[in-house]
Amino acid sequence: MERTKLERLLLGLSLLIPFILAFQVLSKEIYFLTLGLTLLAFFLEGKGVFLPRFFINASGVLFIIFFLLTVNLSNFLENALRTLFLLLTLKLLERKRLRDFFQIYLLEFLIFAGFSYFFTSFWFFLLLFVQIVLISYALFLHLYMEEGEAKFLRGEELRHIILTLGLLLSFTFLLSSLFFLGLPRLSSPLFNLFTKEEKKAQSGFTDKIRLGEISEIQESSRVILRFIIESGNLTHPESLYFRVMTYDYFDGKTWQKGMTIPDISPFKGVPMRGKRATIYLEEDLEGYLPVPEYTSQVRSNVRIRGLFDGTYALAEVTSYPLKYEVSFVEGHPMDEEINLEAYLQVPEVKESIRELAQRLRGKTQEETLRNILAYYQRENFKYSLKDLPLGAAPLERFLFETKRGNCEYFAGATALLLRMNEVPARLVGGFKGAIYQKRGNYYLVLERFAHAWVEAYIGGKWIRVDPSPTSTFQAFPREGGLLSKLRLYADIINFYYTKFILDYDLKKQKKLLHLLGKTFSQVIQKKEYRGQERDGSFSSLRKGLIFILLLVIFVGLFLKYRGLFKFLGRCITHPEVRLYYAFERELKKRGYIREPWEGIFDLVDKIGEPELREGARRFAEIYSSYYYKEKAFDKEALEELKSWLKRLKSLR
Repeated sequence: MERTKLERLLLGLSLLIPFILAFQVLSKEIYFLTLGLTLLAFFLEGKGVFLPRFFINASGVLFIIFFLLTVNLSNFLENALRTLFLLLTLKLLERKRLRDFFQIYLLEFLIFAGFSYFFTSFWFFLLLFVQIVLISYALFLHLYMEEGEAKFLRGEELRHIILTLGLLLSFTFLLSSLFFLGLPRLSSPLFNLFTKEEKKAQSGFTDKIRLGEISEIQESSRVILRFIIESGNLTHPESLYFRVMTYDYFDGKTWQKGMTIPDISPFKGVPMRGKRATIYLEEDLEGYLPVPEYTSQVRSNVRIRGLFDGTYALAEVTSYPLKYEVSFVEGHPMDEEINLEAYLQVPEVKESIRELAQRLRGKTQEETLRNILAYYQRENFKYSLKDLPLGAAPLERFLFETKRGNCEYFAGATALLLRMNEVPARLVGGFKGAIYQKRGNYYLVLERFAHAWVEAYIGGKWIRVDPSPTSTFQAFPREGGLLSKLRLYADIINFYYTKFILDYDLKKQKKLLHLLGKTFSQVIQKKEYRGQERDGSFSSLRKGLIFILLLVIFVGLFLKYRGLFKFLGRCITHPEVRLYYAFERELKKRGYIREPWEGIFDLVDKIGEPELREGARRFAEIYSSYYYKEKAFDKEALEELKSWLKRLKSLR
C-alpha cells in the first residue's frame, strides 16, 4: 500500500471513535464545527492544500489563552475537551511530518482521558481498548515508514507488523491486568482527593421540578442504577419506589427545595435489618442517592448524610459509578413532625382552585385525600406526556380545562389541594419500577422510570400518595422486540464489568493474594521441598511478587536501552528487507535516490562512480535473483548481501 494512503487511512480510523463519543459530550455548535473542519482537512489534503504552519501555531496559542482565561473548576473538563478538539482539527489542517502525527495521537489520548469522566461502562472500556490498539499500530507504522524511508508497504510486511506488535500489546495488557490485581486498593476513589466542586448532573433530576419537566426524560433508556437483593427477590418490582429528593416550596409552576433538611442524628441510626441490597449508581443526581422506600440505613466507602425527609446525600464529592448498600423494611421510619408549617405553604392561586379545594374538604384528613383522588376519577383525568398544559397558570388549566398531564401535574395538584385543606404535603421525585434481569439476577432502573408522587402527613406519619392514574400510566414499561432484548443482554455484560471493578476492594485483593500464595506454596512444596519442612522465613507469595517485579524491571530496562522501535523493527522485518533498506539509505547518503517508479537496477544505473556502481550492481543482482524469483533467502545469500553492503560503506 502507498505510504500517503496508509497514513490517511490510519489517521481517519483513529478519529472515528473520538468523534462518535464527542457527540454526547460537546455542545452541538462545537461538535459540528470541529467535524466540518476535520472533513475539510481531509478534502484539502487530498488536493495537496495545507494551511501555513505559522497560522496553525498562532491559532493554537490563541485557543489555549482563551481556555486559560475562561476556565474554572466548575467547567474545567468541558472547556478542556472543547480546546483539545479545536487543537486537534488545527493539526489536521497542516502538512504533517512524523512529529505532527505523534502530536495528533497524543491529543486523542488526552481527549479519551476526558471522556473517561463521562463514560464508565464496559462499552467505553472496549472502545478505549480498540483505540489504544489502533493508535499503537498507527504510531509504529508511521515511525517504521519514516525510519525505513519506505514509500510502499508490502502485504507480507504488514502481516508481520500486525502479528509482532499484537504479541507485544498482549504482553502489555497482561501486565496492566497484573497491576490492577496487585496494586493496593483505596478505601475511597482517588478522584475524591482532588475534586473541589460538585460534579455536574448528567440526568434529568435537579433540585427543582418544573411542571412538564419529567416528560422530557421519560423517553430515555439511559441506565440510572442497578441493584441486587442479598436474599430473595421483589414480588412486584414494577411497584418499587426509589426516593431521590423531596420538594416543599411551590411558586405556581415549579416545585423546589425551600428549606434545609437536618441530618439524622448518629444516635438515631437504625441497624441493618429487613431486606438488604447493593446498589450500583451510574449517574450523578445532584449528589443525592436513590434508595428504596422505607430505607433505614445506607453504607458506602464514601461519607453519606442521612436526612430527616428520608433521603440520602453524599457528604463528599465522588466519582461514578458508585456502589452502596441499603437496608429497607416495611413501615415508614419517618413519623416525626419536622417543621410541618413549611409543608403548608401555598402560592397565590386563582379563586377557582380555592373553590375546588373547599368543595373537596372532608371531615377528616383521610376523607379529604379520598375526595381529591375521587375527583380525578370522576372527571376522567388522563395521564399524558404530550400536549401538557403550560403558560401562566398550568395547574388551573390542568384541573379545569385539559385534564391531561403527567405525574408531576397529578402530584403537584394533589399536594396543593391537600395544603389548602391544612394537610401537610410535599412532592417526592424519584423512580418507579425496575426491570428484573433473570440471567444476571439483578434489577435495572432506567431514566424513563422517573416519577413524582406525594407524601401527606396524616395520622402522625408520612403516607405515600401516588395520584397518577394507574390505568393509563405504566410505570414499568414492558420490554419487547429483538432490539430491546439485545439491549438487556448487553446490559448484563456491562453490569458484571461494573460490579467487578467496584467490588474488587482491599478485602478481596488480600483474599486473591492469599489464594495465589497458597497455590504457589503448594507447587514449591511439591517440586522443591519434598519431604522437607519449610522454615517460613520467606513466603512463596513474596517470591512470586518479586519475580513479577523483576520481570517488569528487566523488560522496561531492555526496551529503554535497546530502543522500543528499533527492537520491534528487527523483530518484524525479514533480514533481506532490512538489508535492502540499508542499501537504499547508503546510496541516498551519496546523493542517489530511488524514485517510486524506478526499480533497483534503475537506481544502480544512476550511480556515476564506477567502483560504487559495480558494488551496487553486484548487490542488486544477488537480491533480485532471489526476490523476483520468489526464492527463500538462505544463509549464504544473506551473508553475501551483508558483505557487499559492507564494501559499499567502505567506499565513502
